[in-house]
Amino acid sequence: MLGEVDNGFRKVPIPLGTDHGFLVMNAGDEDQASPRIALGRKNRREVVAFKTVADFEAALRRIPAGTLLHRHDRCLRPASSGLEAAFLEGVEQALARSDVQVAPDTVVTCLCGR
Repeated sequence: MLGEVDNGFRKVPIPLGTDHGFLVMNAGDEDQASPRIALGRKNRREVVAFKTVADFEAALRRIPAGTLLHRHDRCLRPASSGLEAAFLEGVEQALARSDVQVAPDTVVTCLCGR
């Protein structure tokens, strides 16, 4: 599980549905943002969460070059809602500097029941 997000009624898990994936989320709320980046590797049965882009980027360097990394998110609104634009841009820059390939499509976990 990469993380849990609140759907307004309960916490819903965001599972790691691919071999390698990540989730950028606000573990706080709109008033008190708390950035988290979860990075999971299914073959190692591990998920590690980072509070800083620098720590996330260091972890990306330990993943073999060319590995396909899937972005995971929730439906309706991004799990990263409420995080500063500079933090989100830092995540994108870290991914661009890494040797991993980011899959073109996001893996979406439905929270709305559709």
